[in-house]
Amino acid sequence: MAKKLFLIGAMALWAMGVMAQETANTNSAKPQEKIVAVPPTKADVNFKLYPTQNPNIFLLLDTRNGRIWIEQWGLKSKDRVEATLSAQQQVFGEDAIPGRFELYPTTNIFNFIMVDQVSGNTWQVQWNFEPENRMVVRIN
Repeated sequence: MAKKLFLIGAMALWAMGVMAQETANTNSAKPQEKIVAVPPTKADVNFKLYPTQNPNIFLLLDTRNGRIWIEQWGLKSKDRVEATLSAQQQVFGEDAIPGRFELYPTTNIFNFIMVDQVSGNTWQVQWNFEPENRMVVRIN
């Protein structure tokens, strides 16, 4: 009997939580932005692929030196594109070690923060379909 009451109580609490969440989602004036996390990989890889909030666009980062490319995939060959976002190396020679640079998404669909995990330097990375709207700018 106690197990039955516990089960009924747990189901009721779960149902109230689901209803409260649905109410909160439907009453919100502004849709919530989604940030996609990067799947975990080994720390010492030379390249990492980062999803953007556009399902067809990824950023390819050379983790050794901070160079970045825009990777667009598609079912048709004309939709598959690679474009240089930043050919500028942030470090050179022996300082270019695998896993040194990482990208972190922001709430803005076009912007990431790139971090040099050795020096702590940061850059604003802005990708865009239009080349004149792409940039990598030092923050600190």
